[in-house]
Amino acid sequence: MAFFGKKKHKNVELLIKQSPRLRGRSRQHLLRKLSAALFLSTLIGFAGYWAIKLIVLPKIVAQRQLREPLNLRILIDSAKNQLLSAGEKDQLRNQLIRLLNSQENLNLQSISARLLRNSSYEEILLLRQNNEQLYVKVWKRNPVLITMVDTLRYITATGVIYGNANEDENKEKLPRLKGLFTDPNRQYPVSANNQITVTPSEQQILSEAGALVEMLAGEDLNTDEIEFILHRGFFCQIAANNTLVAFGRAPFSKKISKLHKVLAHLADKGARAQRIELDYFGKAFIKEKLP
Repeated sequence: MAFFGKKKHKNVELLIKQSPRLRGRSRQHLLRKLSAALFLSTLIGFAGYWAIKLIVLPKIVAQRQLREPLNLRILIDSAKNQLLSAGEKDQLRNQLIRLLNSQENLNLQSISARLLRNSSYEEILLLRQNNEQLYVKVWKRNPVLITMVDTLRYITATGVIYGNANEDENKEKLPRLKGLFTDPNRQYPVSANNQITVTPSEQQILSEAGALVEMLAGEDLNTDEIEFILHRGFFCQIAANNTLVAFGRAPFSKKISKLHKVLAHLADKGARAQRIELDYFGKAFIKEKLP
């Protein structure tokens, strides 16, 4: 009874002085108070137990799980005919470790999506083979052009626009496409894998531009610049002889064959062309350079 202090002693004295009937009622009243206090303390203890079990412990377990990947062996592979440099592998491995050990609850699919942001990869596959090994396979995008959209961006041979080429030290080695995106106020949606969304007609033009540049490179006809002109098609400045060539629109294989014949004919004459137009059916218009 000492737990309740002086107040409890007063209640006991009152119980002694009261009649048996009143003492019974007071005793019941005190028992109800004790029951309520006991119930409340039990409820608080029960709530505290589940709070620890449902909130605190999962966080501790999650932190352990997030720290676990530090011990993972990360194996990085690339698609066929796509070699990754040691620097690219190190960069990808460091990004993976940061994401795996972040305080966010990320699964492998979410981590793959994060890695695709602001990257040069078309696809990233993450596969946890066991508790000690994580297999990573990447498919690289191979740019063949750069162009100014909302900022300087890459173009693949299939016409996909992606990334940001402003900070690339090697960007000037790629030919530049001009004349397609001319509205400085236009907004371009960016997809989750860092790809720029354009109209279907623009996508077709980009695909043709990428294909043309690859075909020219395969024929040792490299170009520094390719310009698209509406209703005329593509104009390329051939680097080897500084000749402007009008190719029109796709297909290009016959036009490139015709270009080889024209250049061979000019070489036999000892002449050089300033401009060659191949975008007319069955004909080639040539403007020769003055001696």
